Amino acid sequence: MTTMFDRLTGYLHELRHDRRGVAALEMSVIGMMMISLMLAAYVLGNAAQQEVALEQAVRTAGEYAIANPTDVGGMQNVLLAALPTGLALSSPPQIACYCLDTSSGGMSALGACTASDQASCDGASPGVVVDISATLPIQIMTGLTSEALSPVTATYAVRVH
Repeated sequence: MTTMFDRLTGYLHELRHDRRGVAALEMSVIGMMMISLMLAAYVLGNAAQQEVALEQAVRTAGEYAIANPTDVGGMQNVLLAALPTGLALSSPPQIACYCLDTSSGGMSALGACTASDQASCDGASPGVVVDISATLPIQIMTGLTSEALSPVTATYAVRVH
């Protein structure tokens, strides 16, 4: 019985001082951390790129609203057409119109963005603000949406009168 115990102790002693394979083990641990960091950098960079694309699309719709303040469908179409291929909004773009009260600096919501509603703002509050908002879920790769990253919302307000 003691010989078996002695052999086991001797084997463990040799194993403890054996340095073969240490570099491979260290590389596997460090390699996994490096791959995780590179993947995280890719995902965050991709999210930032999608946020910029959404902001540019909303801004493009705002520029369209300056020339066509009553064409809500046109604003939505311009926004959707300005998005890069592969990006899809989580819901249709939200477009709202407000009467601007220049004396108090406040705004009151209009029922719709029609010409007659906007004409009602010409009295004591001569100004109309069109507010365009869109929300985009962050996509890690085409068709793969991340639940860990919150969706990006971009809003653009433009005074049209």
